[in-house]
Amino acid sequence: MNINDEVAKRIKKFIAHLGITTAEFCRKTGLSRQTVDKFKAGIHGPRVESLHKIIKCYPELRLNWLVSGCLLYTSDAAD
Repeated sequence: MNINDEVAKRIKKFIAHLGITTAEFCRKTGLSRQTVDKFKAGIHGPRVESLHKIIKCYPELRLNWLVSGCLLYTSDAAD
């Protein structure tokens, strides 16, 4: 499994944790549906600009977890 596949799994997990749809995630972050679908499919990982948009909207998300899988995914996650 490559790094994009790993990031894809974590993006899917975070969206599920939020209990929202991909469309809602796109609206809130300002990312296009096409871009997020490519992230979720593992076609390519998020660029710095995309990561900035995600973290700006979801400051509880730990960037280190999203990129590398280290630590918990949010500061209040229990699993």
